[in-house]
Amino acid sequence: MAIVQGWRAIDEELFAMPNPERLHILTQLRKRVHVSLVQMAHTCGLIGKRGYDSASAWERGLSMPHSSVRFSFRIYLAHTLGLAADLGQFVAVWEILVDEWGWEPLQAADWLVIHGRAAPEAPLVPTAALEEIPDPQLFQPMPTSGSLPAPAPLPPGSLIPLTSNPHFVGRTAELFALAEALKSPPIMANVQTGQVAIVGVGGIGKTQLALEFAHRFGRYFAGGVFWLSFANADAVLSVIAACGGAGGMRLRPDFTQLTLDQQVQLVQAAWEQATPRLLIFDNCEDAELVRRWRPSRGGCRVLITSQQIAWDGALALPIMPLSLLRRAESVQLLRNYFPAPRVSEEILTAISAELDDLPLALHLAGNYLAHGADITPPHRYLADVRAALTSAAPTAAPHPSLAGIGPHGRPLSAPTGHRNHLDQTFALSLGRLDPSDPIEQLARAVLFRAAWFAPGEPIPSNLLLATLPDTVAPTLARNALLRLANTGLLTLHNTGKAEVARLHRLVVSFARRHATDPTAQSDVEQLLLRRLRQLNATDDHPPLLPIQAHLLSVTDEALTTGALVGAELASELSWHLHQVGTTAQTLHYNQRSLAVRSAMLGEQYPDLAINLH
Repeated sequence: MAIVQGWRAIDEELFAMPNPERLHILTQLRKRVHVSLVQMAHTCGLIGKRGYDSASAWERGLSMPHSSVRFSFRIYLAHTLGLAADLGQFVAVWEILVDEWGWEPLQAADWLVIHGRAAPEAPLVPTAALEEIPDPQLFQPMPTSGSLPAPAPLPPGSLIPLTSNPHFVGRTAELFALAEALKSPPIMANVQTGQVAIVGVGGIGKTQLALEFAHRFGRYFAGGVFWLSFANADAVLSVIAACGGAGGMRLRPDFTQLTLDQQVQLVQAAWEQATPRLLIFDNCEDAELVRRWRPSRGGCRVLITSQQIAWDGALALPIMPLSLLRRAESVQLLRNYFPAPRVSEEILTAISAELDDLPLALHLAGNYLAHGADITPPHRYLADVRAALTSAAPTAAPHPSLAGIGPHGRPLSAPTGHRNHLDQTFALSLGRLDPSDPIEQLARAVLFRAAWFAPGEPIPSNLLLATLPDTVAPTLARNALLRLANTGLLTLHNTGKAEVARLHRLVVSFARRHATDPTAQSDVEQLLLRRLRQLNATDDHPPLLPIQAHLLSVTDEALTTGALVGAELASELSWHLHQVGTTAQTLHYNQRSLAVRSAMLGEQYPDLAINLH
């Protein structure tokens, strides 16, 4: 009897699993509009390989998403896949999700988010609830394509401390994507407002993008735009209260005479009204702050900027990872600050490449050149920055411009009011990793090892983690990598063949100068030396081609120290290069290896025969 009941339980469990044939429509729709699984995962608030795997499992019927993802998945279907334009197909797909995932049928609030008004197919809304649904007429239609709106005055009552940046370039697609995410009239009671988080490494332009969005699209929020700095959790109450005072919504004539708690309560009550408002939570790294202060109903939309890449899935927070500027945009940004016609495009392109297209670094460089071209012409500035970035000495200092200091020793202005010192910006991100926590301590070790690979080049994740001691469990190493990625200092990307990690060139410079792990460089050298020896011994050279940039960079760094490992790397690398047909480099590294070995071991050292051969 027990056996029969056991089989029955197994049958019931199998019966409850989703039907992959019916769910195949999700794959078809996604591929039709050329959306990747990574983009799908990001829209649903997931990040990294786990997010990619989860999204893939949903489509294949191997697992079901948690109900907390329902809100983001509705946005994904309607706007990412474009089904808002074909409501019949949207309904048909949603009915599949009701059957296969056990989700609730579409509600009236769903139709407001999808379509901006109730649809005939939607169930009727109780009279009491209708009073809490924002009137769609309050929401002016925000453009999501075509020409960007020009910066314009903000609605009365807005509270924003920064003006539009006249040097802002690019980001058109990102601005329209924010408009798409925040345009729909949100919400009935107990349903979260429209929201999105701009995430990325410090200095990549998250705050600048939010500021530009506010000044270009703020006119569409009749109740105003409110800029709230969440950098200091202890000051959040005061920041929120300021929104209701004389500089903001002017909620009461005696507002300043109320207690802080009373002021905050009045502001929260205003935020829960139907009037559309844009709330910008700048520099927010704590999920609890979002959970505590975002309105749960009404007409507000919330835009968050954060270095934290992965967020609690229960927040149902759509994520917009911000990328570096395109090279042409970087050159234009420098040109905006320094329009001198005598400066060649080649010099500005080289400066952009050296700074790896990081917006804050480009702003500092352009500002520096604009104030001191007579002291440091662009070609000299390029040479000085290059020398500063290639120095790995712990006592080395970054170029003054990257520390926010101008050519005359005076501070450079900040476009967003944030720190203008890149090292301090990166140090804040690194400071989020607690050295007393075993996983976060290991994440620091991963960072300092990644810094000794070729700057800015993609590193296969398995190769990076192989630099850790053999005693580290694979699961622990993986968790450390994900924790590091969540700080924004390192990015992870799935190429379709393998997962790769990347450090920005300026983060590499920072990590090398501030490394606290004395074995990091040696561990990277020894790993690559073992790989070279193993594959050279079998004449299996193709696996080395994807990491050739790292082999060259690590060998070059090792040779500068004059240590024997540099000679060994150079010898193995020269054999590999010889086999793949790069003759000039073969001779170069062979001669370097011979010189170091002769100097350290003498002319009679047996391995010199390998170099001489």
